[in-house]
Amino acid sequence: LDRHLWMHPPTGFVPHVRSDSPLANETPVLIADRLEQLPQDERLINLSAEVPPGFSRFTSVIEVVGQHDEERQA
Repeated sequence: LDRHLWMHPPTGFVPHVRSDSPLANETPVLIADRLEQLPQDERLINLSAEVPPGFSRFTSVIEVVGQHDEERQA
């Protein structure tokens, strides 16, 4: 994910840091393993198959869903 945010689009950059970075309060995109690491609660992009506890504090939740039937049913 980190590499993708640096390279796409090829001439662009999405500013991001890990949630424990000293720059977290100044950066629009944070990468974290757990929701309690996130100080902001505007949008959550969930890349896990599980719905994380505490997701309801976010204004919106975006989930990536695969194309296979078993992934869609999960």
